[in-house]
Amino acid sequence: MRLRRIAAALLVAFMVLVVAVTPLSATTDRGYFELWLPSSWPGPRPHVVLFDDTGLVRAFVPDVSGDVRDGVQPSAGTTSMLHVSWVGGCGDALIELHFFASQGGYTLDERTRALGCAFMIGIERSFTLLLSAPIDASSVRLVGPDIRPGD
Repeated sequence: MRLRRIAAALLVAFMVLVVAVTPLSATTDRGYFELWLPSSWPGPRPHVVLFDDTGLVRAFVPDVSGDVRDGVQPSAGTTSMLHVSWVGGCGDALIELHFFASQGGYTLDERTRALGCAFMIGIERSFTLLLSAPIDASSVRLVGPDIRPGD
């Protein structure tokens, strides 16, 4: 009986220690990545922010491959890198991407805040997501007000 009480007290002490030393942000924060794209005349220098609710994204980098197709494709035959691209506008100032699990796959939701641009110029927006675990690119939907699925 005495051994059980000691074991229970040690278990409670261990749990208190775990709760005390683990920051709350370790269990609630989503991944946050940001980068600045090069300025393109005549528009502003776009600021890009990625919120990762999946915990899969290890890195988020601009991609200059020149292959712009609205959507998500695997990069160079690997399933742990995703190539994301679409054509944006010359007034894009802030691009927010939200990556989350949905409908048995994943969704990458794009929202852009523009400052306005007098020219009708389409500018490549292309990124690579480096993942901690492989996923099928076909299970990721790219959505947003200016994204046309299937294009």
